[in-house]
Amino acid sequence: MRLNHFCRVYEHCSIRKSSDVLHLSAGTISKSIKTLEKELGEILFVAEGRGIVPTDFAHLLYPKALDIINQISQLKSKNEVSPVLKIAVGESTGTFLIASHLSKYFDTFQVSLYQLESGDVERAIAAKQIDWALTFEPQAHEGIAIHSLAKIPMNIYVSKKHQLKQHEELEFIVPTVPLGKMPTFERGQDGWPDHILPRKIKFRVDGLHTAIKLTCHSSSAIYLPEFVGGKIDELKVCTSVKMPKVQQRTLYLLTRHGDDLRKECKRFASMVRTVLTKN
Repeated sequence: MRLNHFCRVYEHCSIRKSSDVLHLSAGTISKSIKTLEKELGEILFVAEGRGIVPTDFAHLLYPKALDIINQISQLKSKNEVSPVLKIAVGESTGTFLIASHLSKYFDTFQVSLYQLESGDVERAIAAKQIDWALTFEPQAHEGIAIHSLAKIPMNIYVSKKHQLKQHEELEFIVPTVPLGKMPTFERGQDGWPDHILPRKIKFRVDGLHTAIKLTCHSSSAIYLPEFVGGKIDELKVCTSVKMPKVQQRTLYLLTRHGDDLRKECKRFASMVRTVLTKN
């Protein structure tokens, strides 16, 4: 149980967010982490600014903890007849694609979903810690096959409660750069073409749900895939900004070389394309 608490805190770099995910109090999670640190004789997280960051030891422990949790889960399963899939997704693809549209596909599978950053995804697949990944920003890695799934239309969204602003007046809500990562200067973390059309930044937010909520209750804008923004009733497409061309992001499926030939993988890729086409 404490390893599970550790993994959630490691993934979110936040006691509060982890407690929300696990439906436990922040105090319970904090106590669990302190107990685990005492048992291991190592510090797992240190304070930085208003948040926490994993230590070097925590980075080493995380993949091993995932393996232990998965092994325990398998041992507890008395009738393990369903195959186990471990898939890495982003917050948008996990919430608005996998959870909203593709749950029927997983009826015959046990599934573990992980939120990993670009770079971490490729290493996890190569190390056989996960099977597949959906990502907008793949990185070349030995042994990893990268498959283009679909071109995703992108739009600027604003709250329906507020008047449209011209581009030079518009301020954006953007993702924070993950701790320990370098920012991408050519394209923003959300895929915005900064090299073509610079923009003003109002808020940097860690977490898609928080960013969407903030957009709904402010005059700021957010840049989202159409399959996300189009599902939020409180948001509308901002038509006052004239983009140089239609903006799209490519969604990729990452597998280990050879796994893309598996029937399940082909079916999964086909279903993702179908869902995105219908949306």
